Parts: sequence; C-alpha cells; structure tokens
Amino acid sequence: DKPPEATTETEDSPFRKRLVQLELSIFHEEDTRSDQDAEGEIMRTLKEMTSSEQAVAVFETEAARDEAVARAEEKGGISFQGAMLTLEKAHCEPDTVFWHNFGDTSLFMQ
Repeated sequence: DKPPEATTETEDSPFRKRLVQLELSIFHEEDTRSDQDAEGEIMRTLKEMTSSEQAVAVFETEAARDEAVARAEEKGGISFQGAMLTLEKAHCEPDTVFWHNFGDTSLFMQ
C-alpha cells in the first residue's frame, strides 16, 4: 500500500494563474528593446563576466562519473577551445555544496 500523495496546486489551476498574474503586475516591466538590442546586451554582459578556472559536472550516476574521469585520464585530458581540461572526482554530493561560495580562491583574491 502506498501512502496518499500530497495534493498540490498545478500550474493550470485558477489559483496558480491568478498568482502568476499578480506577480507579473507587480514585478514585470515591459521590454521595449528589439530582439537584436536585447541579444546584443546579453552578449556584452556575457563577455564582461569573469569566471573561475573550475567547473562542476554533475552526472546521472557515480558509474558515469567514474567512466568520464577514467577516459579523460587515459587521453591526458579533454581538449576544449584550445585548452586541456582535466577531470577529478569531487568529494561531496551536489546537494551538499554551497554553490554561492564555490571556488578555491581566498577572500583576499576575490
């Protein structure tokens, strides 16, 4: 016997639709830019961003992760946009990482 499932409001419910309308009336501003102007702004913002030298890949299974790490080691890394990437097994689970603080630089370097 399965326990009864909790009932939740679906996206199509009248209550949910009304909440969305209320949120839009409070927070949404009409975008008067053309698609080309908006895309240009997005591209400028992306090019101005600074990033870490590290990235995190989350795999469906530990076996898939282990295989990816092993293959990358066999090949001496993964070539990506002129750089060689290395993979290593993380010693934590994705849901235990405080992503806001992710990185290995000190506060002084930030």
